[in-house]
Amino acid sequence: MKQLSLSEVSSFLKQKEVIGVATLIIVIAALSIFEIVSLQTKALGWQDQIFPGKTTKKQLEKIVGKPVREQTKEGLEIWSYSSGNRFRLVQVTMRKDKVILVVEPVLDDKKLISFRDKLGKEEAVIYGKYGTIIPAYFWGSKGVLLFASPENGEISEIWYFPRSNLNGFLQDNPGFKIQPTVAP
Repeated sequence: MKQLSLSEVSSFLKQKEVIGVATLIIVIAALSIFEIVSLQTKALGWQDQIFPGKTTKKQLEKIVGKPVREQTKEGLEIWSYSSGNRFRLVQVTMRKDKVILVVEPVLDDKKLISFRDKLGKEEAVIYGKYGTIIPAYFWGSKGVLLFASPENGEISEIWYFPRSNLNGFLQDNPGFKIQPTVAP
C-alpha cells in the first residue's frame, strides 16, 4: 500500500470538501425549488390549519375552539370567531358538518403583491359585493380569493374555499361576475 504525503492528503481532502460543498448547494437548491413548487400547487388554509372542503366541524372546534357567535342561514351553519376587531369577525361557514368557506377580514397592511409573490399571478379578477372599488383576485387552484384595492393593493378580506375552477366558483357564488356591473 502506497503511503501518501501530507500535501497529497491535503489535496485529497480539499477535493472531498469541494464535492461536499457542491452537494450541499445542490440539495439546498433542490429543496428551495420543491418548496416554491409545493407552495404554488397546494391549497392555502385559514391559519394554515383550516381547509374548506376537508376540515370538519369537530376539527374546527378542536383547532380554534368555540365560536363567539353561531347562526344558521339557508341551511348553512356559520360560526364567527374574533379577528382582533369586534366589528369584523372571521366567519366560518359549514354545510353538513364540513367547512366550506372561511371569510377573514384583514386588519393589518397585507398587500396583494406579497400574495402574488407567493402564489403567482391570480387566475382571474372578478367582481362581487364591493364592485369595482375593491375587486376580488381569484386563485381557484389554491382555494383563495382576495379583495384588494386596485389603487394600492391593500387587502381588505380573504376568502378560503375548496379549490375550484372559475366556472365552478361562479356557479356556487352567483353574486360574482367576470365583468363589473354598470349602474344604469
